[in-house]
Amino acid sequence: MIHETTWHPDTCVCVLVYQWDDAEPDETRVHTFIRAAQTCPLHEGLSLQELVDTVLVANRLKNSA
Repeated sequence: MIHETTWHPDTCVCVLVYQWDDAEPDETRVHTFIRAAQTCPLHEGLSLQELVDTVLVANRLKNSA
């Protein structure tokens, strides 16, 4: 079954929506970002892929600190 999940990163107020299929095993499951429900002023004007890439990098850096 396809699920939609809303993700709020810790590094900004963007809100991203992604889909995933629970029929896929955890090891091969893919999360596909489908839209931005909200974009912060810093990330306005970015394409969805640019937004996802930028927010994921910032979130990973924060998590490693």
